[in-house]
Amino acid sequence: MQPGQALVAGLIRAELSASETYRRALEKVGEDAGAGELRRIETEHRQAAEELARRVPDRVPEGSGFWGAWALAVQTAAQAFGDAAAALALREGEIVGIRGYERALDDPGLSADLRSLIESRLLPQARAHVAAVDDFLRLQRGAA
Repeated sequence: MQPGQALVAGLIRAELSASETYRRALEKVGEDAGAGELRRIETEHRQAAEELARRVPDRVPEGSGFWGAWALAVQTAAQAFGDAAAALALREGEIVGIRGYERALDDPGLSADLRSLIESRLLPQARAHVAAVDDFLRLQRGAA
């Protein structure tokens, strides 16, 4: 693996796991207000993983990394405390994902192509996810 690719492999795992986490949350949320936004975010995480994987041809990582454990936490929170608690967990996961992208940008081994993808699309998208989850939380609190 070339320099920076191990870091990107971790980002791929995180995106795959984020997609899984949102799918699990959507099982609980169903058709509640704002569920369409959560579906859009799930799709964006899956597409981000695919886009990153195309740029790391040596090896696509297996396993879900951090978000795998987070998926279980979200599901548990939703079962125990409801949709708002699950959304808070999703929000925290997005913040961790933003930090992962910021760390990747600090890596001198990151290719210019990956740097551009992260700066122009993936990092702004992750920040927009936080805002969308915040909107979902407001909807949930208004429905309560």
